[in-house]
Amino acid sequence: MIRILAVDDEPLMLEYLERFLTNLFGDGVRVTLAQNGKDALELLEAVPVELVITDIRMPVMDGLELARQISERKLQAKVIVLSGYEDFSYAHQALKYSVSDYLLKPVSKEELALAVQKQISQIKLLKRRRQDYLQVVSNSNAYRTLVGQNLISAVTHRENLRLQQYYKLACQLGIEEIQTDGAILLLEVDRWKGACTGLPPREQGVFAMILAQQVSELLGKKQLPGFSVPEPDGKTLVYLAGEDHLQVQKQARDIYRQTADYLRVETNTFVSGALGRVYPDVLQMDASYRQAENLLAQRMVTGKSGLQLAAKGSSSNFCGEMRALVSDLYSCAARGREVGCHLQLTSFAAAMPDFECETVYRFGLFLAERLFAAMPQPEPVRLDAAVQQLNARLKTERKPFDAAETGELMGALVQCFCAQGEQGVNCSQLIAASKRYIYQHYSEPISLALLAEELGVSESYLSSLFHKETGESYIKFLTRVRMEKAAELLRANRNIKMYEVAHQVGYFNAKHFNHVFKQWQGVPPNEYQLRFFGEL
Repeated sequence: MIRILAVDDEPLMLEYLERFLTNLFGDGVRVTLAQNGKDALELLEAVPVELVITDIRMPVMDGLELARQISERKLQAKVIVLSGYEDFSYAHQALKYSVSDYLLKPVSKEELALAVQKQISQIKLLKRRRQDYLQVVSNSNAYRTLVGQNLISAVTHRENLRLQQYYKLACQLGIEEIQTDGAILLLEVDRWKGACTGLPPREQGVFAMILAQQVSELLGKKQLPGFSVPEPDGKTLVYLAGEDHLQVQKQARDIYRQTADYLRVETNTFVSGALGRVYPDVLQMDASYRQAENLLAQRMVTGKSGLQLAAKGSSSNFCGEMRALVSDLYSCAARGREVGCHLQLTSFAAAMPDFECETVYRFGLFLAERLFAAMPQPEPVRLDAAVQQLNARLKTERKPFDAAETGELMGALVQCFCAQGEQGVNCSQLIAASKRYIYQHYSEPISLALLAEELGVSESYLSSLFHKETGESYIKFLTRVRMEKAAELLRANRNIKMYEVAHQVGYFNAKHFNHVFKQWQGVPPNEYQLRFFGEL
């Protein structure tokens, strides 16, 4: 059935159009009526309409403005304009707004019937093509998996551009895994045990690839609902879906046990895993990811392999705190601030539970990897050299280190990555340029990679520098700018729609916008607006 919306301020004309279209197409169409463009636009937002037939001159909102709104909001509706004006400017504007047909009044029955039939034929053709396309795509497991992987990666890493693209695709494909409870499982090869001990980082990457491949095969073999994604740092990210948290946890235990057993037997390596909390919305997987990441990072303290599950109410940010500490350390070392560097090294050592050789190695390896990631132009040879230096020092030690020896060793690792004067960029000017770009483009899809490319620096370097100079992460600053602007829009206009606010501050998906706004302000956007205008 084709839905047609007739718009005219003359009741007799509306009655005529309804009767004419119903008689002409019978049960093949459903006709809805509106007396001005504003009412029509509200109907279009509430009900999917394929064809709009509108008068050009009407009160409140005329037909051309309605056509413009339909075009700008990318509403999937064809438009036929009926006009009693032969002025070319009207027709020119209509073409500008992608109007499908422009008929001059008085319109004969034959002319109107021909125009409507033409548009209905095109609508049916597009429907068939869309259905055929979705049918082919839905039968392509590889394509569905690719969409799911990109969506989960975008959500967990808070990449708004990719999130907008793949969330819409996943909904169109009807991917069931994103419509139920889910959680993030992170798996990682322990780089200080078994066959990995003492290997250069680039050779350890082979075991990370084996881990990722084994997880992917398990998901396919057991037909478990979810997706796995190899991470750049060697971890394997697994999104698991299920009916409730018990089912998700059982799947996580099975995957961990079978993967860990396989790698231990086949490669003599050990695997650790962490499962974040289960959430009902796929857009909340960023929280589950952070919880798993923190649990996994705490292996530096315990040194134990195994699978850990995030407890309800847990709010540790160990991973984030350690990364921030290393970022501050890199910044101080790169600027030649010896006092600041010493203080940061002292704080880093204070996080260590003891100075046993195994503990020093775990924390030293983490420090080397994070310093490498913070470099403006990372050089793999430096990371290999730092790890070799760490291994060489530990081989000569047969007893625990003391605080001074640990500080000396960690300081030597810092020097592998942070030669004084290497930075070569005015940090304050760089961050000021970053902020200007965000203020000017917050309504657009902005990723950290895009911003780094605009400024000519590496993504990891900009991330660490931004945190150092502003006291908050890039994504937190961008979100704060967007939420402050959203609050301003809500306070300024009581009639503004939530999806309009979402689009104006850079969110394609209104549901995701509502979730972020509530996290930031404590209440949903509609409740926030009520504080200023009362009942709407």
